[in-house]
Amino acid sequence: MCVRCAIDMASAAQEELDKELLEAVSRGDSLKVQELLRQGANKEAVSKQRYRPLHIACQKGSVACLRVLLDAGANVNATDEWDRTPLHMACKAWQADCVRALLTAGANVEAQNNCGRTPLHIASKTESDACIRVLLNAGANKEAADDGGETPLHIACSYGHDDCAHTLVAAGANVNAKTKCGLSPVHSACQLGSTACVRMLLGVGADVEAVNASGVTPLLFACERGRVDCVRSLLEAGANIEAQTFTWKLTPLYKACTGGNVACVRALLEAAANTDAVGSDGSTPLHTASWHGYEICVRALLEAGANIEATTMHGWTPLHSACACGHFASVRALLAAGASMAAVTMDGRSALSLACQNGHNACMRALLNAGPPRADGMLPRDDRVCEWLFGW
Repeated sequence: MCVRCAIDMASAAQEELDKELLEAVSRGDSLKVQELLRQGANKEAVSKQRYRPLHIACQKGSVACLRVLLDAGANVNATDEWDRTPLHMACKAWQADCVRALLTAGANVEAQNNCGRTPLHIASKTESDACIRVLLNAGANKEAADDGGETPLHIACSYGHDDCAHTLVAAGANVNAKTKCGLSPVHSACQLGSTACVRMLLGVGADVEAVNASGVTPLLFACERGRVDCVRSLLEAGANIEAQTFTWKLTPLYKACTGGNVACVRALLEAAANTDAVGSDGSTPLHTASWHGYEICVRALLEAGANIEATTMHGWTPLHSACACGHFASVRALLAAGASMAAVTMDGRSALSLACQNGHNACMRALLNAGPPRADGMLPRDDRVCEWLFGW
């Protein structure tokens, strides 16, 4: 037999042994694992998914297989293609017993995956409170920051895992830690609307007015995302209802109207939010609600006394905004509330000309049906539009 053939046969036999080892670990068959290792199976064999036997044992929660592999000298800090160690995998799979065994064997409690996340980050994401406690008892850094600057507390709050968040806070985690873009754990809690996390954090002294790099407070963040329960909790804690972003000077009410978050709009109005607060371009919440076509928000603002003739720095009224974007229901609501059709923008355009220019027929008809052509304040320019459209 040629040397090359012998090598190929040996390689094939090794591959088969390694395959059997990975399968045995996946089944949790520790006796078979022990036997295969004695036969020469590679304790660092790699699966098609790029997992090592230790990763698979942790994923499956097989402490018996884990111990056999560790006794055979398997690398406790081996990484897969995403730089995850067996400890990361055990935390992801809620396997606290595997976590203990790995730590006893010398696993690096601060190992980072390709996103800079430690096992404590992973346990916080997957809501494994038992793993969090084991890691903390082993000295895990509760302030470790991933590539985006998020700490385990940020992660727990962003997923609404209030039990995990409470465990981290009880261990001394910084409730005002900031990510690279300036988000605090309270911001993270508002992201998915975790009211329990918001209340817990505020109850232990988290800053209700923390701002990110754009000047967005938790209240602004919650309003933008429509998290009305978080909005109420923040307001109860004394959040500034008129806080403004740095560049555009947008208030919580403006943010809520931009997103069409009606429940948040009503909660803010009940708390006496300023309906006519202006952004850096002079627009008000009524402008943005009209521009985006959120009729219910438009009506709520009008009922609360919003200035229907407020103008932006370019002279646009809410009616101009609604007509330019073709939002018939908002146009109808504004007209019913007495919006002026005679108002013109800085460049001389009326609501009718904007509707016509953008081909919004329903809005044009609503404007034309609002009253006689001349009596309702239509301009000569609008007369020419009507003549062209209807032969008036």
